[in-house]
Amino acid sequence: MYIPYDHHMNSSSINHLTLAALHRVAPVTERVLHLLMDSALLSQPLATWTLSDLEHLGLPADRALAILQALPEVSIDDTADQLHRYSIQVILHADPDYPDQLREIASPPPLLYVRGRLDSIQRSGLAVVGTRRPSPYGLGVLRPLLQPVIQQGLTIVSGLALGIDGSAHQLAVDAQRPTIAVLGCGLNQVYPWEHRQLASDIVRHGGAIMSEFPLGARPERHHFPQRNRIISGLAQAVLLVEAGERSGALVTAKFAVDQNREVLVVPGPITSPQSVGPLNWLKLGATPVTSANDILAVFNRSAAVSTAATAPPLARNDTEARILAITGAGPTHVDEIIEKSRLDSSVVAAALSLLEVDGLVRHLGGSIYILSA
Repeated sequence: MYIPYDHHMNSSSINHLTLAALHRVAPVTERVLHLLMDSALLSQPLATWTLSDLEHLGLPADRALAILQALPEVSIDDTADQLHRYSIQVILHADPDYPDQLREIASPPPLLYVRGRLDSIQRSGLAVVGTRRPSPYGLGVLRPLLQPVIQQGLTIVSGLALGIDGSAHQLAVDAQRPTIAVLGCGLNQVYPWEHRQLASDIVRHGGAIMSEFPLGARPERHHFPQRNRIISGLAQAVLLVEAGERSGALVTAKFAVDQNREVLVVPGPITSPQSVGPLNWLKLGATPVTSANDILAVFNRSAAVSTAATAPPLARNDTEARILAITGAGPTHVDEIIEKSRLDSSVVAAALSLLEVDGLVRHLGGSIYILSA
């Protein structure tokens, strides 16, 4: 619900604003917010609340006392000013604007803070997660995998982090399509700071930036595993692209399994430390992804992929045509190119060198090539 900042606020808007203000003080936890939403106490001025009122909600005495002592810190006016200044909308769990898919998870947040289009967070989405330090291979696979997905109207959901997250958002922004960024801090700031322009572009192109954390919440380390359940919860499937052994992206994949979402994995070179996470998930039975069609099949949209978007560029001879056709299917190791083309290794090596000079293919490292976008 968007809160109208005037003197004619209805009771529902007042409740949203009051809860957002209360959320900013430490003793008001998610459980307290859920209890308050169902209480008539919200219709009373905060100054009239008593210890007995709070205990009547079912709160233990020590928690009720902590909340009562924190009430003088609660500023309705400052919260209203912050929400207005940053164009933030507050959505309660009971609101019709609350994302249906997020209601399904084990611990849906009682409040969501959103900048941007509310309808964008209701769309069918693909969560894309991965390392903050991607290799050329990891960055190179994103465009051929995600461009057709974005063109088919699927919303990319990620965490605005450096690396894979930001690159996935940027592809959607470049296509002028909605994308959803879930932050691990309050929405009156952008983290990481380097992505403040990207955040503005996301909102400008019909997407949204959202958080479950209250205004003023800093990007604390423990916030990010918590927000990862929102990233997976908003999506129908999660795509894992490069992740070290202890990457936070693996936490998102685990949440996806718990939430009955499908986990899709981009295989990587076995010699790369960034492939450890994805390869382990493949061993556990995750779905391997080698083309956009593998992703679209999960959404029953594979037949709609535009062949024009993936057509290989013109070749000068049959040898180049064969190689371009093979690399056009996705990142391909040189050994696979040799095997599929049935050409001599020296012929393939020479052709790849010329094609790379012409800008028709790109070397991603590790003898892996891909068709240039």
